[in-house]
Amino acid sequence: MIMVARRYMSSSDIYRRGNKLKLVWKATNLLFRHALFLLEVLLEKAMARLGKGRDGKVYICITVDGDAHGIPNALEKGMPLLFKIFDRNGLSGKVTWFINERYDWTGTYPHLLQQILYRGDRLEVHCHIESLIARDDFVQIYDEIARDRQKIESFSRRYLPNYRISCFRSGSGDRSVKMMQALEELGFSYDSSITPGESFDVYGKMISDKDVPRSRNCYFLRPEEYKVPSNKPTQIVELPVYNALYGTPRLREKEKESDYPIVITNLIHPYNLVKKNGEINKPVKLAYEWVVALLRMIPNSEFVTLLQAGEAWRKSHS
Repeated sequence: MIMVARRYMSSSDIYRRGNKLKLVWKATNLLFRHALFLLEVLLEKAMARLGKGRDGKVYICITVDGDAHGIPNALEKGMPLLFKIFDRNGLSGKVTWFINERYDWTGTYPHLLQQILYRGDRLEVHCHIESLIARDDFVQIYDEIARDRQKIESFSRRYLPNYRISCFRSGSGDRSVKMMQALEELGFSYDSSITPGESFDVYGKMISDKDVPRSRNCYFLRPEEYKVPSNKPTQIVELPVYNALYGTPRLREKEKESDYPIVITNLIHPYNLVKKNGEINKPVKLAYEWVVALLRMIPNSEFVTLLQAGEAWRKSHS
C-alpha cells in the first residue's frame, strides 16, 4: 500500500492563495480592458484609412497626480521612471503634473519641480481635502486650495515670471458643491476631477461617478450641480479623467460633432510604479507604457497639456 501524506491547508496558506487568486483576477481584468481598448483604437484607425474617420481633433492629456500614499520612495523612484517613459514617447512639454503640497513638494522636492518646469510641462494644483469636505467647512477648503496654489505659483515664477495656475484636481473623489464654489471664487478655469464610471469610498462615504457615462466629453461646469453640464458657457470647464491602467474612454461614443474637439485625460501616480517595499513595480510600468502606446495610435490625435486642451475646447464652444 502506498501511503500518501495529506497536507492540510493552514489559514495562512488559504490567505496567500486567496491573495494570488485576487491578483490573477485583477491582471486578467486589466488585460481584457486593454484588449478591448486596442480593438477600439484599431477600428478607429481602419475607419480613418477608409476616409470615414472623424474630422475633429482628439487631444490627449497625460496627467500625473503627485501623491505617495505611504509607499516608500514613491516620488524619488517613480518620478524618474515617468520622465524616462515620457521622453521615449516625445512628451516633453506636453504633460500636466498635479502637485499635492501636503507632501511639501516646494520644500522637499524642489529639484523634481525644477525638472518638470525645465521640460516645459505644466504644474497645477492637486488637493486631498477629504476631511475638510466631510466637515463641510468652506473657509478651510478655500484657504487650503488658495495656499497650495500660491506656493506652487511662487515657486514656478522663480523660473517663469508670469506663471499662472489654471487647473485643479481633487483627490480620491473628495468633491462637494462648496469645493467647486471655492474653485470658482479663486478664479480657476479648469477642473479635472470627475471620473466617469468609477466610485470611491471616502471616509466611509461612497462618492460615485458611475452615473457619469464613459462617453462624457468636456463640459461647462455648474459649481452648484457640478455633474450636470451647463447649457451656457461658465467660468469653469470640467475635463473628465480616466485611470491610466484600467479606465479607458469609449472613443466611438464621443463622435458627436458638437463635442469636438474630443479630450482624453489620462491619470497616473508615481506610487503606481513603486511597490510597498520600495522596489520598482515592473508589471505596472510595462502596463503603463502599453497604455501610452495605445493612446499614440488614436487617429488624428495630439498630446497636449490639460490647459491647452481646455482652451481649445472652450474656444470651440464659446
